[in-house]
Amino acid sequence: MNRDPRTPSRAVLMALLAGLALSGWALAPVERGTPPERRILTLMRDRLAVMPAVARWKWNHQAPITDPIRERALLAQLRQQAQEQGLDSDCVERFFSAQFDAAKQLQEEEFRRWRMTQQEPFRTVPDLRTEIRPAIDRINAALLEVLRERASLRPAQLPQLAERLLIGPGITPAIRATAVQPLLLLAQP
Repeated sequence: MNRDPRTPSRAVLMALLAGLALSGWALAPVERGTPPERRILTLMRDRLAVMPAVARWKWNHQAPITDPIRERALLAQLRQQAQEQGLDSDCVERFFSAQFDAAKQLQEEEFRRWRMTQQEPFRTVPDLRTEIRPAIDRINAALLEVLRERASLRPAQLPQLAERLLIGPGITPAIRATAVQPLLLLAQP
């Protein structure tokens, strides 16, 4: 079986997901006094860091990358949560739609690479429904929490901070730009 050295093992993935569970929300602990732009970019990075596991599950199950029914349901749920928290649900939808788009771009890049290397199914992959999605849901909830502070985001700092913080395996400049764009608009008065 061909194994790309850039692809983490199941043990690494399980440690990654365990880190999500143990930290309560994010992979990297973020202290309360941390500026909101750092917290949101860290959470965005953590969300994208889970996407290779999503892609591996979909690869093994020959599932499409895009799941419009799931996306619509999740956006409706996030809009509802935004309204309950006094957030602008349209802004929240734009933000999360961009996160979904960035995630799909990352998964598409993984699939493209695996097709080129004729990647066989991965031996073990965390379960999408019972392990991966709950981790993503925790990150989404934390992102909503930080979005409540959007008035205190400093837009001038976001591009440079994104280049330093929104990095990791599979996160290209194009994926970063997709994820950050609505955040720049959210931060404007």
